[in-house]
Amino acid sequence: MEKYETLGKRFVAAFVDSLILAPVNLVISFATIFFSSSATAVAVSSAVVGLISVFYYILAHYYYGQTVGKILAKVKVLDDSEKQINFGQAVLRSFPQLIMAMFAVSFSTAEKGTTGIVGTLIYWLVMIFSIADVLVCLLNEKRRALHDFIAGTIVVRTDV
Repeated sequence: MEKYETLGKRFVAAFVDSLILAPVNLVISFATIFFSSSATAVAVSSAVVGLISVFYYILAHYYYGQTVGKILAKVKVLDDSEKQINFGQAVLRSFPQLIMAMFAVSFSTAEKGTTGIVGTLIYWLVMIFSIADVLVCLLNEKRRALHDFIAGTIVVRTDV
């Protein structure tokens, strides 16, 4: 089913969206380094960057079904009945990224010896989820990723 062949287009969309979000990341990072290079400030700025990214995805998917990257890649997020998604689905779809951004805040309050352990654990959980996300996408007919199953969404091509 051609309209569900979106994996490559999703990667293109993610790349474009990362380019769009990069200036925000750079401004916040440079401001943090310029004003305070403490571990707490770096952790908080990382959390802010993560939250901005998550809210970009949530709001774009909720209002338009697409981020700028998805518009350019010609794919759209719909609910599994192929209608517009609701706000809850937009949040659930971005929930893994939201959790990661929230964990970045915990770095600022973690004791010095545990920050490395927590960071390593989060890194491996993200890696495992990311691999599972792609594998699940490859192994089903409609190319739904793990986060699509969690949110009850589907990604379709808009050029078919």
